Amino acid sequence: MKQLICLGDSLTDCDRMFTPDGLGYGYVRQLNDMLLKKTAWKTVNRGVNGFTLNRVLENLSTDCLKRDPDAVTLLVGINDISMWMCNTSVSVFYQLQKFRLNLLKLFRRLTQYTSASLYLLEPFVFPRPAEYYNWFEPLNAMSQVMQELCEEYRVTFIPLHRPLNDLAQQVGYSALTIDGIHLTPSGHRIIAAKLYKYFENPA
Repeated sequence: MKQLICLGDSLTDCDRMFTPDGLGYGYVRQLNDMLLKKTAWKTVNRGVNGFTLNRVLENLSTDCLKRDPDAVTLLVGINDISMWMCNTSVSVFYQLQKFRLNLLKLFRRLTQYTSASLYLLEPFVFPRPAEYYNWFEPLNAMSQVMQELCEEYRVTFIPLHRPLNDLAQQVGYSALTIDGIHLTPSGHRIIAAKLYKYFENPA
């Protein structure tokens, strides 16, 4: 059976430690349920509440490399931006360069020590509360860095920020997010469906 490891922050974690199978209550569980119907993938949730990209990198060996995955998903970045917005003594440009270096290290380690396919999910935020509008600019800059490195390392980049915000304007923000960052079950279902497209055909 092939193994899919999902890395990330609280959006991936979703209280996984409080579920018997360790899948949590978010998109990882929903994706697992979809995959079980017609594929031979085993899904492992290694998201950790509060993780930044640097913390994912620090724990990459234990959480991912030693498990020899066939595929890896990563949803991280919003906690990085939160820290950038709070630490005004350091420029966003400088923080972005550090982020780029860490993402580069992560891609290199994954390609060096595994043959896994990698899927990078774009971080996102909703303008609810309105102060989160201030996060859009650094998030877009982060997204650009992600896309550039994904192209260089042939990693699949999955856009989320604009698609989720466009949909929220149609259906209402409360349908997708509970606080501007974390998702409702419907919001998680959208991410699961986007990922499922890459795994639905058994190989």
